[in-house]
Formats: sequence, C-alpha cells, structure tokens
Amino acid sequence: MKKSDFISTLRDMLELAGRSGQISSVPFFVFSMPSTVTEAVMLRNLMPVKINAELPDLRDIEFQVIVRSKSYQRSRELGFEVANYLSTMMPSQIPGHQLNLCIPLHEPHAYPQSPGGNVEVLVNMRANYVTL
Repeated sequence: MKKSDFISTLRDMLELAGRSGQISSVPFFVFSMPSTVTEAVMLRNLMPVKINAELPDLRDIEFQVIVRSKSYQRSRELGFEVANYLSTMMPSQIPGHQLNLCIPLHEPHAYPQSPGGNVEVLVNMRANYVTL
C-alpha cells in the first residue's frame, strides 16, 4: 500500500492559491487549528480513505473544510471560496495524486459563536483520486 497524504497536499495547494491571490490568504491547517487563531481554514478526514480492491491506486475520501472567522458572513464567504476553489481543481494532477473529483456535499453550515467570539462553518467534501 502506498502512503499518500492527500489532505496535506490539498492544504499546500490552498496555501499556494492564497499566496497567488486566487483565494483569500489565510492560515491553512490539517487536523487541528490553534484556538488562538481568529481566521483560518482547517482540513481533516471525515472518514478513513477508501481503497478500491480492483484498482488499488484509486481512492475515495470524504473530508471536512472548517473555516473560522470573527463573523458569520466572513466564515460563510471563506467556506464557499475554499469549496469552490477545490471543486474547480478537477481533473488535474497535483503532487502525488491525479485528482478526478472534488465536490462540496452541502453549503457552509455554521456552528454557534464560540465564547471567544469566533464563528466556524463546516463544508463536507468528497474527493476521488489516484495515488501516483
């Protein structure tokens, strides 16, 4: 079985897109986000990565995009922005992967404002890729 860190690769692609002005330049994290950060995006697996028994390099994954900001409106805007950017990357070859599908499963969903005054929204995503 090949090792493939798809989520970290997506984070790297988002950071590059932020630096080049294609999307907002905010901190991007994988699996955890410091509580002190007031505006950022975190990616994490929703479920284990599925392996296709007949096509051993083919993968299916559901992952979450979690966006934190000070306002509900800004959090939703960033959620839409990141989900839309990820969904326009297909099909494409990204480092270590051939991305076939990457789609949001719903619009950004907000959680109640935290005691620290931040608002987080969640977008569940589905992706299909081949490990290279």
